[in-house]
Amino acid sequence: GLFRRVEGEGAFCAVNIEDPWAPRFIEAAAATVYTFGDGGDCRAADIRIDGGRSVFVAHTPWGASEISIPLLGRHNVMNALGVITLCGGFGMSLVDIAAGLASAPIVPGRFEPIDCGQPFH
Repeated sequence: GLFRRVEGEGAFCAVNIEDPWAPRFIEAAAATVYTFGDGGDCRAADIRIDGGRSVFVAHTPWGASEISIPLLGRHNVMNALGVITLCGGFGMSLVDIAAGLASAPIVPGRFEPIDCGQPFH
């Protein structure tokens, strides 16, 4: 399948290590594999909500950096890890990746924070 067809100089595959099919994807890959998620090559530590943002430390093969995204929730942290894995694999600096994620636009009405003084996010 798909992972066998990824080949050539600079080729790589990004795999969510938390996916139940991850071992099969990794085994099938003909190119370098970078994983993301708990226990992956790219993983998040110290996840917290801070001022309506998800903030975490990304540990990657390209270094570690604090990442702040304008989206809440673990699923958005996982999406950010996927982005970090792809961009890092393509050679972007972690500084540039962090800056891009920090300025990601919020789609109005989609997981948009609403603050009415409630004691929860």
